[in-house]
Amino acid sequence: MEALSEMKHWNDVCLKLLRMIPVIGSVTRKLESPLKIPGDENLEIPAGINVNVPMGLHHRLAEYFPNPEKFDPDRFLTENSARRQPNTFIPFSTGPRNCIGLKFAILEAKTVVAYILREFEVIQVIVLRMLL
Repeated sequence: MEALSEMKHWNDVCLKLLRMIPVIGSVTRKLESPLKIPGDENLEIPAGINVNVPMGLHHRLAEYFPNPEKFDPDRFLTENSARRQPNTFIPFSTGPRNCIGLKFAILEAKTVVAYILREFEVIQVIVLRMLL
């Protein structure tokens, strides 16, 4: 447990991976109040309608994650996360039906990485692909 608690940067890497490849494909919620969607038509979705939030698209909104396709674990440093709105990153959903497994999942990933680093020699391999 001591070694796992020292793997602080790995938390940020795990969160970044969860942002890029969400565990949950989408969540569906029933609107409790009308939802106004800004735009040219000022669309309003009435209360009582079920809406689906696709996580892969939600986590790639450039207004919350500039350059969203870039792999940058520093997005999840405390000082960078503090400025982000609370529901912009929801890898295990949010609200009353939020999965409590996020901390467990990161702890499990750290355990696997620690095992690999202790048991195997890890080397960097660069593969160049030539276009014909």
